[in-house]
Amino acid sequence: MSNAKQLASIREQLTLMETQLSSSQLPPKEQRVRGAGRAVADSWPFDSALGAMVLEAEQLYLKA
Repeated sequence: MSNAKQLASIREQLTLMETQLSSSQLPPKEQRVRGAGRAVADSWPFDSALGAMVLEAEQLYLKA
């Protein structure tokens, strides 16, 4: 999969996304947290179930 530092960074991004979504403090779309999906797409195996969940979470956040 990936190294611990990358996983920690992705977790931080997902936590921030969750906080923004639940607090009604969602920034404009062009200022939202990005990057977790790119890290997954660039370096994780295509058949990673966790990677698919991270990609889906980021896409749903960006569309909210």
